[in-house]
Amino acid sequence: MSRTTVSRYWPLARVRGRLFSALIATGCSIATSPVSRGSDWIHDGSDRAPRLEVEQAIWAMGALPRDGEQVQIDIGTAGDSADARRFTAWWKQAMVCWLRQAAPGDVFVFRSELGPPSYSIVDADGRELSDRWAQALVTRDLGIRTWNEAVAEAGHGEPYAAVPASEALPAGLLDPEESKYFPIRGACYRLGKDYFLSGQLAQPDFDFAKADGVVSVILVRLDNELGGLGFEPEPHIRGLGMHYVHFPIAPATMSDEVAAKFVQTLTEIPKPVIIVDSNGNRAWGLWALYLGARWGVPVDEVAAVAAKVDVDKLVIDGFVRGYLERRRE
Repeated sequence: MSRTTVSRYWPLARVRGRLFSALIATGCSIATSPVSRGSDWIHDGSDRAPRLEVEQAIWAMGALPRDGEQVQIDIGTAGDSADARRFTAWWKQAMVCWLRQAAPGDVFVFRSELGPPSYSIVDADGRELSDRWAQALVTRDLGIRTWNEAVAEAGHGEPYAAVPASEALPAGLLDPEESKYFPIRGACYRLGKDYFLSGQLAQPDFDFAKADGVVSVILVRLDNELGGLGFEPEPHIRGLGMHYVHFPIAPATMSDEVAAKFVQTLTEIPKPVIIVDSNGNRAWGLWALYLGARWGVPVDEVAAVAAKVDVDKLVIDGFVRGYLERRRE
């Protein structure tokens, strides 16, 4: 993004609070100004917001779902709420208009923009009531889906490719080191500087992990597997200030869409991160999926590494092999 591009966008964004009281005038200003190449009007979720023919001016979109009463709103974990549907309809309309007039080499910027606690959803003590990281991922996924739908409708532009392959496999991702954490079942291994694969950890181990600098947890156990732990993982982990994603996985739940979403989630979540399973077998299967999708590492190579640490079965092995083959095709 060039300096010129940035200078054209932000002056409009800075004064948006003054312009929303006259939204039609704002639209006319954007449509007629030769320098206003960005628009934040789509932040406004008020039911009173009129339809404006100003989408052609949009090249950068800050995605901050809100309504007429709150600066930002929780759109749910699946992104299928009425608010989410309303915003994605607006986003798609803007994207289609932009695509139809875009020149080769033009770039559309979609920013999943969730504000800090000072204007997020908080309780009386100022504690956030929703997970902004999880909400950002939902907003991002909605943006990707909406963009690809817009590309198909416009018949122009390139679909978004979720996870670009890296040129080189980072050090240590096939060299497990047993960690100092002691799962209830299985073991916990560190791979490289950013990843841990673990069986179910006891409550104190999450505290130790936090103290050691781990910032995120992905729990891949099903809901019906979480009874009898003696603690609730989500409130405890979030109470430590760590990012938490519950991504339940079983052979019956796998699909190409689920696989792609897991790879994208693990790619983009803040690190270091621990993937927590019941005994670790599922986590190693997901590790084979991740390494194969991102860096083209063969499943057999990951399985051989897992066997060395007494993991003799990658639970979703068959699916992972088929998925990676379909990607290659």
